[in-house]
Amino acid sequence: MPPWAPGYTPSNGRKSKRQRSPTPPPSNSDQASQSSPSRKRQHLYHISQDEIPEDARTIKTALELHIRILGVLTDMNALPPAVDDVLQAQFERLFGSENSISLTVHAALKGTNVTAQAVSKIQSVHSNAGTSIIAKNMRRVEEDFLSIIFGTLERCGLQQWAPDIRAGTPNSMYNSLHEHIALSTFKTVTIAHAYIFLKPNPAYLKKHNFLQQLYRNFVFSYLKGKADREARNPGSLALRMARISQLKSEGFHSRYLSLMEEIDAHSDDEEADNDEYHIKHKLGRATLLTRIPGLPQNVPLDWFEPDFYNNSLTVRERAQYMDNGVVLPKREWCQTLENIRMWKNLDDKAFELQFGNDKLALYNLPTEEELQQLDEYEAEEREQEEDEGMEEDL
Repeated sequence: MPPWAPGYTPSNGRKSKRQRSPTPPPSNSDQASQSSPSRKRQHLYHISQDEIPEDARTIKTALELHIRILGVLTDMNALPPAVDDVLQAQFERLFGSENSISLTVHAALKGTNVTAQAVSKIQSVHSNAGTSIIAKNMRRVEEDFLSIIFGTLERCGLQQWAPDIRAGTPNSMYNSLHEHIALSTFKTVTIAHAYIFLKPNPAYLKKHNFLQQLYRNFVFSYLKGKADREARNPGSLALRMARISQLKSEGFHSRYLSLMEEIDAHSDDEEADNDEYHIKHKLGRATLLTRIPGLPQNVPLDWFEPDFYNNSLTVRERAQYMDNGVVLPKREWCQTLENIRMWKNLDDKAFELQFGNDKLALYNLPTEEELQQLDEYEAEEREQEEDEGMEEDL
């Protein structure tokens, strides 16, 4: 039963002996809708993966990481804050031309003073506890390079990197300043090997127009697209990511993910309390995420009650404990001292044969198919985070 159907409960993990029905081919109307250019309207500044040379992928990844650092966007869902109209108007008056912006940024790059606020941003980058590749890569950038990045930002008069991606255009004086800061600091620290662990191709540092295209693709297509969808349905971005993550954790086939891909489909409320994550019930859809408390580490399988292990843990969580074995026999062999004497001094092999296998049979361990699906998802996630351009068509 699919997870969006009423009455859904996680699978028991047993292998099915039935033949799987092949997925039916799309109908002619489906194929037409998929190939129709009007099916999805791309942003004006969008660049498809096919348009980016193979040897430019690493510079693209490095630039996108640099932009995330500038905005202290430490997770996949983070977006620049909304822009204050008064502040933006001040910058429009202050900078009358692209040349004045260029001169200002050039002078700021030569400065050496670092304010307390810049130091705070550096600490935010290095202290973020995220486990994604993005978060880990941000922490790999040395403090001296972060000082150049955030020092230049503040010497240009900005307290934070917050381009107007919601209503503005790249060519406004305010947004142009953000672009100049991003590209100038990127060239400066990349030449100095700030992102050497990403192996960016240095040949592209001399191609300003190409870097500008990459910048606008990420900021005014990718980030703007996320901001627009979030504005239509507040909270939908985080909710969508949570539901897709849950489907992956449950080991569902990738074909089910398409039902959760559209951000606009996730418009119901969510709430959090007592360190647990809840999603409000929605008629016609079983709640996938009800409670996600912390789980113990390195405990035997029978630390969990079989019912809890089988029906409350995801496939990914069950896989974490599946090789840990059991240490106690079934309940009926733990009732009296006479029962306990029968197994308490058995060696591992004897215990396994006489009691362990019967106890183990109470637990629905992940199947080979489910484990393979989890491995595929984890490999995909690593690739997607290493090259965020893979996400631009979400």
